[in-house]
This record gives sequence, structure tokens and C-alpha cells, in this order.
Amino acid sequence: EGNPELRLEYKQRLGQSRIQIRANGDLGVDRYERSNGGDQDAAAGGLRVLYIDPDDDQAFAPFVEYAPKYLFDPTFSRVAERRHNIAFGFEKSFNFDGAFSPVAPRPDTSNDTVWAFGFSAKLQRRFDDLVPSSYAVYLTPSVTWSISDRWNLNWETNLVRRFHDVAAGQHRRDWIIESALTVEYKLPPEWFGGQDVAERLGAPALDFQVSHNRVSSNAAGRGYSQWTVGPVLKTSWKF
Repeated sequence: EGNPELRLEYKQRLGQSRIQIRANGDLGVDRYERSNGGDQDAAAGGLRVLYIDPDDDQAFAPFVEYAPKYLFDPTFSRVAERRHNIAFGFEKSFNFDGAFSPVAPRPDTSNDTVWAFGFSAKLQRRFDDLVPSSYAVYLTPSVTWSISDRWNLNWETNLVRRFHDVAAGQHRRDWIIESALTVEYKLPPEWFGGQDVAERLGAPALDFQVSHNRVSSNAAGRGYSQWTVGPVLKTSWKF
């Protein structure tokens, strides 16, 4: 399987207010050695508006969100499905230092955080032009362990309960569990001739990832279980 992905992210607080804007855009390509029709491309975006505490980056933060996603036949040749997602919810984090003591509230606690426990929840309405539109409840716990300057570990799970609109007399309901365990190694700058060169190359990092997606449905033929294991080469630039 090959899955190159390009992602752009933007985050900005509006002046001195409590409003923060987060936006992203994604282009992805899925190719399989034996696809059985599974090859596809995707273009997605997201806009999340949060009400934050500027003095505490761990504080409870409610949000509203709009996230469209377009699925395409291979090489973006034809739009196969359009999804428009609207949601509202909240996010909250709990940060601890190396002695597992809570990190005191501050605008930025990242330098002192060794263990980060996150939780978010949202209620979503999805408008879909291929399958019946739906409502969904998302619960997303996560844990990040900053092992050292080079190594970190992250685990995240999406637990989703989705209720589709009635179609052809059937009211489809799905349980979805999406879990991923990622161990990241930040490649030493010396491998690239120094810090300046490494930053120009996007500070490359190597992720070792295991993920599992499981869908259970009351609709025949809609349930499945899928494991994905493999390395990911990641680069990023900040502007």
C-alpha cells in the first residue's frame, strides 16, 4: 500500500480575544498492490473556531466546526462522493511533567510537558450525496509521551456512533472504532549536514505506526476490520 499525503495547517488567535481559528487542507492518495476497486484519492478541509482561555492551554475549549471531504476515482479523475460535516463539541487536555506532577496552567506548557492526556467530544451532522446523510457522536481520547528530544509516542482512538437517515425503509446504525499507535523518531540534523539544512528539508521524522479500524453495522455487508502497519516519513515546515 502507498499513501502519500499533503497537509496544510493554520492556527491563529483573533487579536486579544478568546477566539482561535484553526484551519487545514489535505490531499491524499491511496494505492494498493491488490486494490479490488479500493484505490481512491481524497481532498478534505476543516475550519474549527474555538473559545479558548489564552492563559491556559489545557483549559476546556468549546468549538464549532465545518469539514468538507471529496472522494475521487484514481488520479482525481471523477468525484465519487461529497461529504459536508458540521459539528460542535469541546476539547480538554491534562499535562504532566516527568515526575507525573500536573503542569501549572500557562499560555504554553509544551516545554514542561512529558505526558499529555487529551479528550475531545463532538456531535456531528453529515450531508452525503452517495449514502444517506447521518448524525454521529465522536469521543476521542489520546495520550502523548515525550520520551526524549528525539522520541515520542502517541496513541489516539476515535469511538464513533453513527445514525444514518432512513432510506428504503432501513435505519442504518454503525459503531466505528479507529485507533492508531505511533512511535516517532526525529532524525538527527547531523544526518543532513546540520540544523539549517534539516530545517530546510522539513525536519524529517520517521513514524512507526500501527492502526486498526473496525466497523460494526446493522446493515448487511457494511462491517469490516482492517489493520495497517508500516513506517511513515514525515516532513513539515512552519511559516
